[in-house]
Amino acid sequence: MKKRYLILLFSCSLLVAKDFTTEITTREEECFEFLFSSLAKKSIWGLLANKSKLEKMGDEIRSVPPLAFLSFMVKDPTLFENMTRVEKDGDRFRWGHFIRDFKKTCNGKEMYQMIVAELDDFAEDVGIPAEELRPFVQEKHWSNLIRHLLKRKRV
Repeated sequence: MKKRYLILLFSCSLLVAKDFTTEITTREEECFEFLFSSLAKKSIWGLLANKSKLEKMGDEIRSVPPLAFLSFMVKDPTLFENMTRVEKDGDRFRWGHFIRDFKKTCNGKEMYQMIVAELDDFAEDVGIPAEELRPFVQEKHWSNLIRHLLKRKRV
């Protein structure tokens, strides 16, 4: 019984720690910067040549909660510029791969519940009314959520 309780307690502490206010490490920042500057600036051939490095860095940031990533994205000028560039290109290869992974993460039952629960605090953090973001979350339109954030936060 004690063992089960400890496992449950440990599992719950992991879930609590993985919210949008989770600090993104310096290494995770570097990975985001490299990934999105590569997506924004390299040709498809350049991306294919760096495929294993890009995949490795993607694996390193996979544990970052989606709202933590989005919060970081709108606050970091370089990442924001690169995301805007990738989204504007509308390239199925670049944008499509990113969105496919992002959707997969957000649509997980526990992650979706966490996003819904934290939406008001996230909206306040990024300075956009929650009412503007809620329809995208409720309908699970993740690409439109990101596009809306990019549009609203453009300087």
